[in-house]
Amino acid sequence: MKLFTIAGGSCSGKSTLANQLYSLFPSQHVFVLPLDHYYDDTAHFSQQEAAITNLDVPDAIDIGMVLRDVEEIYTRTIQFLPQYDFITRKRTFRPFPGQHPDILILEGLFALYYASLNTMADLQIFVETSREVMLSRRIGRDTEARGTSKQETIDRYEKFVRNSYDNIILPTREHAQIVVDGESSITTQLAEISTFLSRKSITT
Repeated sequence: MKLFTIAGGSCSGKSTLANQLYSLFPSQHVFVLPLDHYYDDTAHFSQQEAAITNLDVPDAIDIGMVLRDVEEIYTRTIQFLPQYDFITRKRTFRPFPGQHPDILILEGLFALYYASLNTMADLQIFVETSREVMLSRRIGRDTEARGTSKQETIDRYEKFVRNSYDNIILPTREHAQIVVDGESSITTQLAEISTFLSRKSITT
């Protein structure tokens, strides 16, 4: 099994890319595992506590659980995976969905941050998108899917997100083997990755 990691800022296009990469491997089973599901359960927090909880730092991710689950996927012993709900802030667990992958894709803000994952990864991708576009996308996503107002989203961006991107996430770009433009079409991104993979002969 190969491990691919995809990082980038909030709403840079990581998930979109991760969920389309399977098209480059038509004969392989590709499974996408978002690091977002590894946030700690904070359902017991009050609204006030939740508002001041910073999810845009590496320590917010249970990296120990991530590494355990990756190892169990490698060894085909995985039984359950976490599922995080951004509205209730509750983390539950669901059965691993069937077939074990030939390619595991970990995507998330800090997918290129942890040395342990960088050592394990066969391919590391960074999705680079302008701050203005990422904020615009985040406002749209959070108001539609996460139950927050435009102003709440902007406040959280100013308080946590922008600083995290500038000082933690963007520097991990140096670990990427390939950087794609998150504002280009998904077709263009996939073509660039396909060319890179052919050149590097990264196969499963």
